[in-house]
Amino acid sequence: MELATLIFTTTTFALLANLIIAVYGIFMDKSLLKKVIALAIFSDTLAVFAILIGFRVPQTPGFPKPPIYPSAPETVEEINKFILQSVDPVPQAFVITAIVINLAIFSLLTGFVIQHYKHFGSMNISLVEKEEIVDEVY
Repeated sequence: MELATLIFTTTTFALLANLIIAVYGIFMDKSLLKKVIALAIFSDTLAVFAILIGFRVPQTPGFPKPPIYPSAPETVEEINKFILQSVDPVPQAFVITAIVINLAIFSLLTGFVIQHYKHFGSMNISLVEKEEIVDEVY
């Protein structure tokens, strides 16, 4: 097995394990703050997975090159060489957009968790579900 294939496979399995742990944290944990942290880990893992999909295994020296072509190609061989050396920018554009959106979402969720803690005095969902916390007027 080639080294690049081994690294790609290992990274993929590590990301899948990270996704499983994050999903477990989102659905099984009782603390709201831990749920938000697990959701952040989940979204960051998906971002790394999207970048991994856009990655190309090195086939020529000088890899990787940015997808910028300074002059017009003159031959088909130049175009093929550029295609083999460049990295796909679309997953990177999606990931940078997702990072900005996730920042706004996690700021909003953190604000909700803080307000929940101020209102109920606990971040534990099971206590709120059992209505063991007395609702006080602030």
